[in-house]
Amino acid sequence: MRKEERAVLAAPTPIQVGGKTFEVKPLTLRDLAELEQKVLRDYKDEYIATAARNIHLLPEDQQQPFLLQAMREAQRLDIADMPAKYADVPQFHPDGKPVVEDGRVVTKREEVPIAQWWAANTIDGQLHAVWLSMRRAKPGMTLEDTDELFDTDEALSSVAGVVQEVSEPVLPDPTSPTSAPKRVRRRRSRSRRGK
Repeated sequence: MRKEERAVLAAPTPIQVGGKTFEVKPLTLRDLAELEQKVLRDYKDEYIATAARNIHLLPEDQQQPFLLQAMREAQRLDIADMPAKYADVPQFHPDGKPVVEDGRVVTKREEVPIAQWWAANTIDGQLHAVWLSMRRAKPGMTLEDTDELFDTDEALSSVAGVVQEVSEPVLPDPTSPTSAPKRVRRRRSRSRRGK
């Protein structure tokens, strides 16, 4: 079954991990939303934790208001408030072939959606994407179950690459020469408009 057919049919793809066979399924838009929410929760937590770690730098009478303000600001953050992430995206000719100069694929630095960047470029993001994919194939599988399958970063990255490949319509790899990334338009959130 070809990749395109597998993605359309959401057919499981068998993979070998630690001598055992598991199945991964293409991620859905709901899975992508879950990845975005995880990134946002972690960012909010770190925003507050950073304020709390540095509170000692302020006079005592300013510490409580500062922390409360940081908590209010974190509460208003949404996915559009996330820092921009960039990837070196391969460039393509109109016929779909990569542009090659001096034996190397030509890339252009472009902004990519943070959930896609996180799932492709961090161990935590790769683990979450793999878990969501395996969970679709085997309901009840936990993040901890998935984590215990991998003994090296390379093994995880390899499986994450398979998940990315079978999920390409939903979760394109922003750095893959086989993905034509969509341009990202950052919208301003309510918190940035002062509301």
